[in-house]
Amino acid sequence: MGQERTIGDLLCSARQGLTPETWENYLATLVEVQHHLLFAQGVKQVYGQVLAKLGQGSGADGAYWLERGCDGASGMAVQAVWWRESKVSHPLFPHSEAWRCLGAWFGPLERGQVVVKHREDLTPAEQALWDGYHIQSFLALPLWYQGRLLGMVGLERHQGATPWQEGEIELLGIAMSAIACQLHQQHQPLDSSPVSDSQPSLFHPIPEGNFQTSPAGHYLKVNPAFVNLIGYNSPEEFLRQVRYPQCLYVNPQRYLDYRRQLQQEDFLSDFEYCIYHRNGTRLWLSENVHGVRDEQGQLLYYDSTVVNITERRQIQSQLEYYASHDPLTGLMNLSAFVSQLTNALEQVKSAQNEFFVVLLIDLKRFQVINQSLGHLIGDQLLIELAYRLEMYVGSYGRVARLGGDEFAVLLDQVNDYEEVGELVDNLEEGFADPFWIQGHEIFVTGSIGIVRSHRESTGELYDSPEQLLRNAYRAIEQAKRQGGYTAKLFDSTLHPLLPDELKLEIALRKALDNQEFVIYFQPIISIQKPELYGFEVLVRWQHPQQGIIPPQDFIPLAEETGLIIPLGDWVLYQACQQVQNWSKQGVIPEHTNLSVNLAGQQFFVPDLVPRIREILHQTGLAPSRLRLEITEGVIMSNEQAIERLQQLKALGVGVGIDDFGTGYSSLSRLQAFPLDTLKIDRSFIWNMTSQQEEEIVKGIINLGLGLGLNLVAEGIETADQLESLQALGCQYGQGYWFAKPLSVGAVEQWLEQFNLN
Repeated sequence: MGQERTIGDLLCSARQGLTPETWENYLATLVEVQHHLLFAQGVKQVYGQVLAKLGQGSGADGAYWLERGCDGASGMAVQAVWWRESKVSHPLFPHSEAWRCLGAWFGPLERGQVVVKHREDLTPAEQALWDGYHIQSFLALPLWYQGRLLGMVGLERHQGATPWQEGEIELLGIAMSAIACQLHQQHQPLDSSPVSDSQPSLFHPIPEGNFQTSPAGHYLKVNPAFVNLIGYNSPEEFLRQVRYPQCLYVNPQRYLDYRRQLQQEDFLSDFEYCIYHRNGTRLWLSENVHGVRDEQGQLLYYDSTVVNITERRQIQSQLEYYASHDPLTGLMNLSAFVSQLTNALEQVKSAQNEFFVVLLIDLKRFQVINQSLGHLIGDQLLIELAYRLEMYVGSYGRVARLGGDEFAVLLDQVNDYEEVGELVDNLEEGFADPFWIQGHEIFVTGSIGIVRSHRESTGELYDSPEQLLRNAYRAIEQAKRQGGYTAKLFDSTLHPLLPDELKLEIALRKALDNQEFVIYFQPIISIQKPELYGFEVLVRWQHPQQGIIPPQDFIPLAEETGLIIPLGDWVLYQACQQVQNWSKQGVIPEHTNLSVNLAGQQFFVPDLVPRIREILHQTGLAPSRLRLEITEGVIMSNEQAIERLQQLKALGVGVGIDDFGTGYSSLSRLQAFPLDTLKIDRSFIWNMTSQQEEEIVKGIINLGLGLGLNLVAEGIETADQLESLQALGCQYGQGYWFAKPLSVGAVEQWLEQFNLN
């Protein structure tokens, strides 16, 4: 299964021989599978969804999910079955001969090996069996974790389908690793009953009801399981009171669709619909139905089996909700807000609306509140703030939480700009009132960036939501400089640097020439055992008059002016040189790694790789000891990111995503990048006192482990956080619990006193 290879190696290998369309289809499938696994409370909740994605994405005609007994017994039980909707597609395994096939494959599966079987590899008896089910080839993929077989996923292709390619098997193996890791981490209880020929029903989703209906549609027979499911005491009572299925349907149109499709196909699989329970509640059912005919082909009746899928539909509804809503406040999230902006632009273009206005609200010193009063109070403050915002905005528009302490408002139901001005004034006055949370009186201040739907300079409508948000951020930066709770309308005059910024740029250039910058190192610890894993290098400005200046006060301007390129080269050289010197002196082990952040401009400099190669050559640091970290936003925003990451991997250095979880599109692109490391953003670690946040951290860790990545947790500050991360399987961590960023001299003193506890 390639357990020792990185996700990047697997993806690069798998891509060979696959068409671009097949490659992209598999990547999309892996993304959706990982999404289901990440946000599910347990794998059992998403059996059907994951198996359907694997079957559809791989071009299979049938798929099976089997799990082994949790006591280690060799018996396997089927958890889910999926097959394409057609007359000839029926599950293979009810046939007793299929059990003998599985028994022959068990040895290789036990060793973590994929089993690929084609028709020509079979005995005559097996070939006859496969011919009856139109099977051309079968792929058995082990769910294998740390030397133990947890189960398998089987995929079958029917006659006329192409054989399984090596690249397909590699990509499916990635999904199997993630599933197996999730099963292991969450200790899912598995059915341990032995496999035998007398258990064919294990290979079907267990039906919860059976009934027969006439060609005209009325009930003929119902079994006790079905009537109990919907609240009746006996089949006789049910048949007396309910004659036609449409009496139960919540949506009558859905029943008409059912009848129309059944008359056309004579067979339906997994037809889902909602019915009323006898007590008035609603149930979701999935029905398989086929027509039964006599020897002359005359339709006698329809035979149906149903499964209660209410819980699965509820989970699906929750996933859809959280895909567009902030789980803490219930407001729209960034993705949904961008969609609303797109709609607003379209309405103005089509003359359905004249204009709209976007407000971006950024709280000041929110982290101080979190650190001084705790994250639970901070969360409650955000909830109260969201409620107050919605109260003031009212019917004028909609409110969203973009993340952290940033909120946005779309005002698309205002009559004129005067109403917008009044609303902003009301917001400023409203936020002057304190919030009372758990006995604490909390005052909140912030800044508001305002941007209109039409450009101030030309009067033309903006082209995209991204342009609107970018200029709203520029406006908010202007508002921040004015202090207090202020609002600023964006216009094109905000682009040039202010006089103070020009002075800072000149001082930055002098600082580079005068070598006024110093580097600090924060230790990264292997938290599963007390040993040093590496250091992250950080830069500070040792200003002659102002003393130490933190990076947030000069890095943004360095990026804007391009000075980040020479500054980044200097930091990388100094850090590599220092770590190599420590290794030669025996201060740190030879395998200690160095993590260095790359800004967006650095990452896309054409000669980045030659620059890094030269620095490694000059300092003597082995490429394998260098870890380059890039934020999600940088690699997600440029299609050339994959090529650049591959170039860095070819150089021999490690690459990882910094602040993972804060970018809104990370999950949908993660598998495409040749990565070694995920750094979990500190905001998730700080909020692990919340059950919801801990589940998110757990999901990220499972995702990373399943993909063979190293997990580093940022911002560890308490023993409880450390213990939770250890229990969840995170390998590495950094934060003030171990050490703050240290000067070169302080590192050696810290190493003498280092203790994980």
